[in-house]
Amino acid sequence: MRLVLENGLLNLMAHLESFTATLVLTTKDQAECVGPFQILSCIGCFHVSSEKSTWEVSKTSCENLNSSLYVAKSEEKFHKLRLCLKQRSSSDDIYVGVKNRFWTGGRKVTEWASGQPNDPVPACGRMKYLWEYKLADWKCHEKYHYLCEKELTTAIADGCTGRNFYSSIAV
Repeated sequence: MRLVLENGLLNLMAHLESFTATLVLTTKDQAECVGPFQILSCIGCFHVSSEKSTWEVSKTSCENLNSSLYVAKSEEKFHKLRLCLKQRSSSDDIYVGVKNRFWTGGRKVTEWASGQPNDPVPACGRMKYLWEYKLADWKCHEKYHYLCEKELTTAIADGCTGRNFYSSIAV
């Protein structure tokens, strides 16, 4: 019985430490995620442009904000982002960091919508509203909104809550 109680107490202490770490991370991340950026819990710090531009101009605009066009770190996080974007009040396509079928970080894109990619390179990636923000390729000179991501110096803990991203970025 004593061993069960000790294990239960150890588990409770571990949960409290995790909860405290989550609060610290969330507070620090929100302090770093300022200006036009909004924190999306458990994914990162984002900004959806209010203006439309070509892919190259979009990339430069993100860099001028000390950020980069969004690059999916995993299919799971890409899916979470899609769910959040679907709740926005906007119906616009959004450029992300995909060019010539690769994420700008070098990873081959696996998150394409059905039938994509279907354009010859050079082509740039956008999250297509009509396809529930799945990835599509298209000509890089077309103008769309764009999604910047700012790297945080701390990791965002799983299970954190953060601010209401999708209502604050309606464009």
